[in-house]
Amino acid sequence: MKLAIFGGTGKTGVHVVRKALDAGHDVTALVRDPGKMSVQHERLKVIQGDAMDADAVEKIIAGSDVVLSVLGQSPVIINNILAGMKKNNVKRLAVAAGAGVPDPKDEPQLINHIISFIIKTLSRKVYYDALEQNEIIRASDVDWTICRAPRLVDDPEGAYQVTYVGKEMNSSLSRANYAEFILKQATDREYVHKAPVLSDKK
Repeated sequence: MKLAIFGGTGKTGVHVVRKALDAGHDVTALVRDPGKMSVQHERLKVIQGDAMDADAVEKIIAGSDVVLSVLGQSPVIINNILAGMKKNNVKRLAVAAGAGVPDPKDEPQLINHIISFIIKTLSRKVYYDALEQNEIIRASDVDWTICRAPRLVDDPEGAYQVTYVGKEMNSSLSRANYAEFILKQATDREYVHKAPVLSDKK
Protein backbone atom coordinates (compact mmCIF):
# COMPACT_ATOMS: atom_id res chain seq x y z
CA MET A 1 0.00 0.00 0.00
CA LYS A 2 1.16 3.54 -0.75
CA LEU A 3 0.94 5.95 2.17
CA ALA A 4 1.24 9.73 2.22
CA ILE A 5 2.45 10.79 5.67
CA PHE A 6 2.45 14.31 7.06
CA GLY A 7 4.42 15.02 10.24
CA GLY A 8 6.82 12.14 9.71
CA THR A 9 9.77 13.82 11.42
CA GLY A 10 7.90 14.46 14.68
CA LYS A 11 8.24 12.39 17.84
CA THR A 12 5.18 10.32 16.98
CA GLY A 13 5.45 10.64 13.22
CA VAL A 14 8.83 8.93 13.04
CA HIS A 15 7.28 5.89 14.74
CA VAL A 16 4.52 5.90 12.12
CA VAL A 17 7.06 6.03 9.28
CA ARG A 18 9.17 3.20 10.73
CA LYS A 19 6.17 0.99 11.40
CA ALA A 20 4.77 1.62 7.92
CA LEU A 21 8.03 0.59 6.29
CA ASP A 22 8.37 -2.44 8.56
CA ALA A 23 4.87 -3.47 7.48
CA GLY A 24 5.93 -3.35 3.81
CA HIS A 25 4.20 -0.13 2.78
CA ASP A 26 5.62 2.49 0.41
CA VAL A 27 5.83 5.87 2.14
CA THR A 28 5.97 9.39 0.76
CA ALA A 29 6.60 12.03 3.43
CA LEU A 30 6.37 15.81 3.14
CA VAL A 31 8.87 17.49 5.48
CA ARG A 32 10.10 21.03 5.91
CA ASP A 33 13.64 19.89 6.73
CA PRO A 34 14.70 16.56 5.15
CA GLY A 35 17.72 16.54 7.45
CA LYS A 36 15.39 15.85 10.37
CA MET A 37 14.16 12.59 8.84
CA SER A 38 16.05 9.97 10.86
CA VAL A 39 14.70 7.05 8.81
CA GLN A 40 16.23 5.90 5.55
CA HIS A 41 14.73 3.18 3.39
CA GLU A 42 14.38 2.27 -0.28
CA ARG A 43 10.58 2.49 0.06
CA LEU A 44 10.67 5.91 1.73
CA LYS A 45 10.45 9.01 -0.46
CA VAL A 46 11.12 12.25 1.41
CA ILE A 47 10.03 15.48 -0.28
CA GLN A 48 10.84 18.93 1.07
CA GLY A 49 7.90 21.26 1.41
CA ASP A 50 5.38 22.85 3.71
CA ALA A 51 1.91 21.46 4.47
CA MET A 52 0.61 25.05 4.40
CA ASP A 53 1.33 24.94 0.63
CA ALA A 54 -1.65 23.32 -1.11
CA ASP A 55 0.37 22.41 -4.22
CA ALA A 56 3.06 20.65 -2.16
CA VAL A 57 0.41 18.70 -0.28
CA GLU A 58 -1.36 17.64 -3.47
CA LYS A 59 1.88 16.32 -4.96
CA ILE A 60 2.51 14.14 -1.90
CA ILE A 61 -0.99 12.66 -2.02
CA ALA A 62 -0.90 11.93 -5.76
CA GLY A 63 -0.54 8.18 -6.27
CA SER A 64 -1.24 7.32 -2.64
CA ASP A 65 -3.90 4.98 -1.25
CA VAL A 66 -4.12 6.41 2.27
CA VAL A 67 -3.24 9.69 3.99
CA LEU A 68 -1.95 9.75 7.58
CA SER A 69 -1.39 13.07 9.35
CA VAL A 70 0.52 13.37 12.60
CA LEU A 71 0.87 17.14 12.34
CA GLY A 72 -0.41 19.70 14.79
CA GLN A 73 -4.05 20.53 14.19
CA SER A 74 -4.55 23.25 11.59
CA PRO A 75 -7.67 24.20 9.59
CA VAL A 76 -5.49 25.38 6.70
CA ILE A 77 -3.50 22.16 6.51
CA ILE A 78 -6.51 19.86 6.80
CA ASN A 79 -8.25 21.78 4.02
CA ASN A 80 -5.13 21.35 1.87
CA ILE A 81 -5.08 17.62 2.61
CA LEU A 82 -8.77 17.16 1.85
CA ALA A 83 -8.44 19.11 -1.39
CA GLY A 84 -5.47 16.96 -2.41
CA MET A 85 -7.40 13.80 -1.56
CA LYS A 86 -10.39 14.90 -3.62
CA LYS A 87 -8.24 15.77 -6.62
CA ASN A 88 -6.54 12.35 -6.49
CA ASN A 89 -9.62 10.33 -5.50
CA VAL A 90 -8.08 9.16 -2.20
CA LYS A 91 -10.71 8.28 0.39
CA ARG A 92 -8.97 7.02 3.56
CA LEU A 93 -7.68 9.52 6.11
CA ALA A 94 -6.40 9.05 9.66
CA VAL A 95 -5.47 12.13 11.69
CA ALA A 96 -3.86 12.60 15.10
CA ALA A 97 -5.70 14.85 17.56
CA GLY A 98 -5.80 15.67 21.24
CA ALA A 99 -8.30 14.08 23.62
CA GLY A 100 -9.73 17.56 24.23
CA VAL A 101 -11.40 17.48 20.81
CA PRO A 102 -14.98 16.41 21.62
CA ASP A 103 -16.99 13.46 20.33
CA PRO A 104 -20.67 12.63 20.92
CA LYS A 105 -19.67 9.31 22.53
CA ASP A 106 -17.62 11.02 25.24
CA GLU A 107 -18.80 11.11 28.84
CA PRO A 108 -16.42 13.73 30.28
CA GLN A 109 -15.84 13.75 34.02
CA LEU A 110 -14.97 16.75 36.19
CA ILE A 111 -11.23 16.29 35.60
CA ASN A 112 -11.82 16.33 31.83
CA HIS A 113 -13.71 19.62 32.07
CA ILE A 114 -10.91 21.09 34.19
CA ILE A 115 -8.25 20.05 31.69
CA SER A 116 -10.28 21.52 28.80
CA PHE A 117 -10.67 24.80 30.68
CA ILE A 118 -6.91 24.99 31.30
CA ILE A 119 -6.13 24.29 27.63
CA LYS A 120 -8.63 26.92 26.49
CA THR A 121 -7.10 29.44 28.87
CA LEU A 122 -3.42 28.77 28.15
CA SER A 123 -3.56 27.73 24.49
CA ARG A 124 -6.69 29.36 23.14
CA LYS A 125 -5.68 29.41 19.46
CA VAL A 126 -4.43 25.81 19.55
CA TYR A 127 -7.68 24.68 21.15
CA TYR A 128 -9.97 26.45 18.68
CA ASP A 129 -7.85 25.41 15.69
CA ALA A 130 -8.30 21.82 16.88
CA LEU A 131 -12.07 22.26 17.16
CA GLU A 132 -12.26 23.79 13.68
CA GLN A 133 -10.15 21.02 12.16
CA ASN A 134 -12.41 18.46 13.81
CA GLU A 135 -15.50 20.06 12.28
CA ILE A 136 -13.89 20.26 8.83
CA ILE A 137 -12.97 16.57 8.87
CA ARG A 138 -16.41 15.47 10.05
CA ALA A 139 -18.09 17.50 7.30
CA SER A 140 -15.90 15.97 4.58
CA ASP A 141 -16.82 13.04 2.34
CA VAL A 142 -13.68 10.99 3.05
CA ASP A 143 -13.44 7.84 5.18
CA TRP A 144 -11.88 9.56 8.18
CA THR A 145 -10.71 8.43 11.58
CA ILE A 146 -9.72 11.00 14.19
CA CYS A 147 -7.20 9.29 16.47
CA ARG A 148 -7.35 11.14 19.80
CA ALA A 149 -4.75 10.88 22.52
CA PRO A 150 -4.14 12.18 26.05
CA ARG A 151 -0.63 13.14 27.24
CA LEU A 152 1.98 11.48 25.01
CA VAL A 153 5.01 9.80 26.58
CA ASP A 154 8.11 8.05 25.27
CA ASP A 155 7.44 4.76 27.05
CA PRO A 156 8.05 1.47 25.21
CA GLU A 157 5.30 -0.06 23.12
CA GLY A 158 2.85 -2.15 25.11
CA ALA A 159 -0.83 -2.78 25.71
CA TYR A 160 -3.25 0.08 25.06
CA GLN A 161 -6.99 0.55 25.04
CA VAL A 162 -9.42 2.18 22.63
CA THR A 163 -12.27 4.04 24.30
CA TYR A 164 -13.80 7.52 24.67
CA VAL A 165 -13.28 10.40 27.09
CA GLY A 166 -14.60 9.53 30.54
CA LYS A 167 -14.91 5.82 29.74
CA GLU A 168 -12.01 4.11 31.53
CA MET A 169 -9.52 6.34 29.71
CA ASN A 170 -6.10 6.63 31.32
CA SER A 171 -4.01 9.81 31.41
CA SER A 172 -1.15 8.93 29.04
CA LEU A 173 -0.27 7.11 25.83
CA SER A 174 3.02 5.81 24.49
CA ARG A 175 3.96 7.43 21.19
CA ALA A 176 4.82 3.97 19.85
CA ASN A 177 1.35 2.72 20.73
CA TYR A 178 -0.19 5.81 19.18
CA ALA A 179 1.72 5.22 15.96
CA GLU A 180 0.63 1.59 15.93
CA PHE A 181 -3.03 2.57 16.03
CA ILE A 182 -2.70 5.38 13.48
CA LEU A 183 -0.96 3.08 11.01
CA LYS A 184 -3.54 0.34 11.61
CA GLN A 185 -6.20 2.65 10.18
CA ALA A 186 -4.60 2.29 6.73
CA THR A 187 -5.93 -1.27 6.50
CA ASP A 188 -8.65 -1.46 9.19
CA ARG A 189 -12.10 0.08 8.73
CA GLU A 190 -13.48 -0.54 12.23
CA TYR A 191 -13.11 3.11 13.20
CA VAL A 192 -14.18 4.82 9.98
CA HIS A 193 -16.16 7.97 10.88
CA LYS A 194 -15.20 7.55 14.52
CA ALA A 195 -12.94 9.46 16.91
CA PRO A 196 -11.74 7.09 19.61
CA VAL A 197 -9.30 7.95 22.37
CA LEU A 198 -6.26 5.75 22.91
CA SER A 199 -4.55 5.34 26.27
CA ASP A 200 -2.04 2.94 27.74
CA LYS A 201 -3.33 0.11 29.89
CA LYS A 202 -2.03 0.46 33.43
